[in-house]
Amino acid sequence: MGTSGSEELTVQFSEYHTLHKYEEQEPYHSDVLDFTGTLTRTSTNQSDTTPSSRFNFFPATSPTNIPISTISDLITPDGSLNDHLFTPTPSKDGAAWWLDITNPTPSEIHLISTAFSLHPLTEQDIKMSEARERIELFKNYYYICFHSFYPYNGDLREFNAHVIVFPAGTLSFIFHNDSRHSFNVRTRMARLRDYMTFTSDWICYAIIDDIIDNFTHLTTSIDQETNTLEDEVSLSRTTDSDTLLLQIHLCRQKVMSTTRLLTTKSSIIKTLIKIHNLIPPTTTSREDDFKLYLGDIQDHVITMISNLKHFDEVLLRSRASYLAQISVERIKTKNQIFQTISKCATISAILVSVNIICGLFGMNVRVPGQMTEGVSWWLGIAGVVLAGMLVSTIVAKRKKLL
Repeated sequence: MGTSGSEELTVQFSEYHTLHKYEEQEPYHSDVLDFTGTLTRTSTNQSDTTPSSRFNFFPATSPTNIPISTISDLITPDGSLNDHLFTPTPSKDGAAWWLDITNPTPSEIHLISTAFSLHPLTEQDIKMSEARERIELFKNYYYICFHSFYPYNGDLREFNAHVIVFPAGTLSFIFHNDSRHSFNVRTRMARLRDYMTFTSDWICYAIIDDIIDNFTHLTTSIDQETNTLEDEVSLSRTTDSDTLLLQIHLCRQKVMSTTRLLTTKSSIIKTLIKIHNLIPPTTTSREDDFKLYLGDIQDHVITMISNLKHFDEVLLRSRASYLAQISVERIKTKNQIFQTISKCATISAILVSVNIICGLFGMNVRVPGQMTEGVSWWLGIAGVVLAGMLVSTIVAKRKKLL
């Protein structure tokens, strides 16, 4: 699996070792973003139960994780692998080693690719952070590119996880400092090391399973948010329309982003199952168990995609229902305004007719009763005015104008 060192590789390694020789090794700190966007500071010790350095090695012959300070502990100056850590063939019980690297530099990727005899296309995909998820089968290994995510300001940011599976071990590259995937897998292995043997395929499954579990927590939170928004739609007021519509829009964005990230994963897992059908199994029971593991992940992915489609339909229905509710309320408001204007117009018409009578008897000319003493004419005019107002009001009431 390793190659003999050439002069060019020796010079590259020597330059890398010189650049990193005097770097001070400090405990690794990370700000972990949970699914609610809360920052959690974790400080690591070099153990199995806390996140460790950028290089972590899980040997086949030991049940504990070995933190690696620099790449020089993995690759000798002549460019070959450290024989004390890596075994070229699987052990008798099928146990495999696992090398996990967080945020490797291009020079580190090149050194590791040369030492492990990786295909140039694999090296290029890792360096360029391949944008699409894929799985490729090579002569002595298969390569998987998987996308995970982390929440950032209410949005989902993607990062790549590259897994290379050899018969004797697994090599993984995680391109995010705060990723918990490798740490969660190491914790899982620490719990199960007394009960099972970790093959290279199982380690690959565990990494994929932890990435899918990350989506499980996300879909659960989306489910709760969708139910909350659906309830708020029936209880909200028109004054809350801007806020509620924005919440529905942001939730739909989260649903669509999650669906986009999950859509290709089902086909990747199907392809991985087909690849294992083509590879002659070393142990039938273990191969069958591995296929069962992959089938379980595929079921989870299909279920989550189905749930996300349902959530999107609920949000669309809630949005349409809320817009219809707003439209009905606005129509009611318009009708109330029209009725008020109609009543005001009717009252104005009644008052105008009264003013006509008053205006006729108030002209600056001789009018009937002007020279008559007493209040009989005044009482008569007032009675006519009041009677006219009363009759007009009764007619307007019957016509439902008031």
